[in-house]
Amino acid sequence: PATRAVTRRPTPARQKPHLPDEQFLRRQRELFLTTSGRRTGRPHRVKLWFASAAGRIYLMAYTRRHGRGTDWFQNLRRARTAVIEAGERRYAGHLEPIEDAEAELTRITDMFAAKYGRQMVNSYYTETKRYPVRLAITAQPPLRR
Repeated sequence: PATRAVTRRPTPARQKPHLPDEQFLRRQRELFLTTSGRRTGRPHRVKLWFASAAGRIYLMAYTRRHGRGTDWFQNLRRARTAVIEAGERRYAGHLEPIEDAEAELTRITDMFAAKYGRQMVNSYYTETKRYPVRLAITAQPPLRR
């Protein structure tokens, strides 16, 4: 009996499974935070370390010498909203009030240490005064590039 060669059609490249936001964010090392300038209204974009849990993004802002915080922090306090880009995903962020700043800062520092390592976090954050930041996030359509 004659054998027939079977030609397989090439299969399309497998798409990565869509991870839930919480898992996806845990895998990201940094994010871009875009705030509106408090004086000019122009977009102000910075790359930051972050932690995430339960639909929230956690950040730490340096107080700076004047005690008011970094530009992005001052912009965020004024506008109360920001755009967050992590990997190919985008989120709207809404600043949430923090009742006990010291306790929240300790909690965020521990979250950062779990993600980036205690030594790295200590080298960047231990000797500086910081403000805790908590943003509730909502998924947005990705940017077209």
